[in-house]
Amino acid sequence: MKTKFCLLALFLLLVFSLLANLFVGSMPVPAEQVFRLLAGGTDVDAGVRFVVLESRLPQVLTAACAGAALAMSGLMLQTFFGNALADPSILGVHSGASLGVAFVMLWMGGGVALTSDLALTGMLVVMLAAFAGAVAALLVLLVCSMWLHNRLLLLIVGIMMGYAASSVVTLLNFSASAQNIHSYVLWGMGDFSSVTFNRLPLLLVPLGLCMAGFLLAKPLNVLLLGERYAVNAGLNMQVFKWQVLLLTGGLSAVVTALCGPIAFVGLVVPHLTKWLFHTSDHRILLPACVLGGAFILTLAHGVCRMFPETLPINSVMPIVGIPVVGWVVFRRRLS
Repeated sequence: MKTKFCLLALFLLLVFSLLANLFVGSMPVPAEQVFRLLAGGTDVDAGVRFVVLESRLPQVLTAACAGAALAMSGLMLQTFFGNALADPSILGVHSGASLGVAFVMLWMGGGVALTSDLALTGMLVVMLAAFAGAVAALLVLLVCSMWLHNRLLLLIVGIMMGYAASSVVTLLNFSASAQNIHSYVLWGMGDFSSVTFNRLPLLLVPLGLCMAGFLLAKPLNVLLLGERYAVNAGLNMQVFKWQVLLLTGGLSAVVTALCGPIAFVGLVVPHLTKWLFHTSDHRILLPACVLGGAFILTLAHGVCRMFPETLPINSVMPIVGIPVVGWVVFRRRLS
């Protein structure tokens, strides 16, 4: 009963946060017109329709999907690696995406010339570069997993890829113009404005991957009992490893391509849900992380929009993330 109540409470908090975000911003909108618009009404002011449908609604839905995807990835990685401080960025996927964007923004000046008359510029090329870099990092990790059967070694490979990518980005920064560096820094702060109303179908990708993640609840529960027990119980660790890496890497790649590298969600939300539900059962924790991650990130997005100029999401998330990380570290030290 308590589990169902907590899940319902998280769902209601998420709904409230989604609706509240439609009213938060530099332009005030009448609540009556917003609710009429959401109900399908046509007699709504054109300015309100544009602000809500073209800006606020796509952004808050993107924030919810990104939070759900990163939180689920974080939970699966913490269980798979047996490390309470593992999160999507530790795989090197975020670093790979950042490296792809750095090549486009810092080295190519924000565009890619396909022919003498055709070039890709703007947000589209940034999203493609981020996705390509993230997928490249994931492929390196998958290739390494064919020879490395130790989960800790895979974790180290991900960390080393992150350092290597950061080194290349530093070299690109050294030779880039001030304007290109400024654009790259802004992308790295996290942003949800790249998904417009016409691009909302893109959110079906992380949603579909999250649905696939629910299928791993039972294997993750078996793995908690130990790798030897999991193998004796019939779990194929090699196949399971690929499933986890593909799912978490795919979720991280899509979110980073759409929103930039968002910090702390995948690290913080799994610990908060474990503390709230007092369980290690992934049949409960996976849906709880999806709801909790979506709520945390939409709430943070709403806070960012309360200022005259919308703050980047990575300026708010550390306020929540750092105390939780400290709590996890000191709790383990004292236990």
